Amino acid sequence: MLKYQKAKAGSSLVYIRWHARLLAFWEPTSKRAGATSCRRAATGHQSSAMMRRRSAALTIVVAAGMSAGTLLITAPRSGAAPVPEVEYMYNVAVRRHYNFPNGDAIGYGHEICDRVSRGDNYAQVMTAVKSAVTPNDEFAANYLISYAVNLLCPSQIWQLRNSAGGYQPPPQ
Repeated sequence: MLKYQKAKAGSSLVYIRWHARLLAFWEPTSKRAGATSCRRAATGHQSSAMMRRRSAALTIVVAAGMSAGTLLITAPRSGAAPVPEVEYMYNVAVRRHYNFPNGDAIGYGHEICDRVSRGDNYAQVMTAVKSAVTPNDEFAANYLISYAVNLLCPSQIWQLRNSAGGYQPPPQ
């Protein structure tokens, strides 16, 4: 026979399920003097000591369930994303190898952000990047600009997108 009990833990309900026989190992089974027989336990006539043990066990189970629920609710979230400068450096120096002026990848990324925030359109930024950085093809320059703006100055994303509206790459 299964029994269910609801216990509130914060704002969530914790359902605790137990089987009547799980607590049966506390019942004495010998026929010694003063021991409760299995027949008495089966008919519902239990000693007060046995009832105290069962209520203590139930209290432990409920408390464990509530504390586990509280720990899950209050556990802090882990920060899985790296700092934007680290992610940018990985994307442009490790994942794709670019050669920057003065070897300063992060400084050049901030320079791209300064050009966009100054109001330079996408074609002007692309021309500047292709003349200063190698590889200097269309794809590499677009990759570098998009990562610089997305990671180092995300507030400038819409300004860059609006200025790139009618951009056509120059003929090769």
